[in-house]
Amino acid sequence: MANNNRQLLMLTDVHTKGDAPPPPPTDMFFTDRAQLRTGLIDAVRFGVAVGLGAALLFLIIAVVAALSGASAALSFFETIYPGFTTGTVEAFVFGFAWTFLYGLILGVIIGVIYNSLFRQAVAATVSNDMFG
Repeated sequence: MANNNRQLLMLTDVHTKGDAPPPPPTDMFFTDRAQLRTGLIDAVRFGVAVGLGAALLFLIIAVVAALSGASAALSFFETIYPGFTTGTVEAFVFGFAWTFLYGLILGVIIGVIYNSLFRQAVAATVSNDMFG
C-alpha cells in the first residue's frame, strides 16, 4: 500500500505538492481581443430576432382581440399602424409588417448601443494582454 502511494507521488509534478504559487487571475486568460470577440452581439441578427418576436406577439394579440371582440386593442392598433383596419386579412399583414419593422429598428439600435458600451467597458479595464 505504501509503495502505491509513493509511486503516485512520483507521477505528480513537483509544483502540485503544495508549494506552488496560486494560479493567475482569470482576466489574464482573456485578452481584450478575446473579450471583444466573444462579448459583442450581431446587431442585425438581434434586430431580426426582436422584430420577429414583436411581430408574432402582435399577431397573437390581434387574433385574440379580433375573436373576442376587444375593440379597444384593435383601435389602439389602428392608431399606431398605418393601413391597419379591423376585420380584414390585409390588416393583419400590414400590422405584422409594421411591427416587424419597428422591432427590427429597435433591436438594431439596442444592439449598436450595447456593442458601443461593451467596447468602452473593455477599453476602460486594465489590460493584461501579455502577447500583444
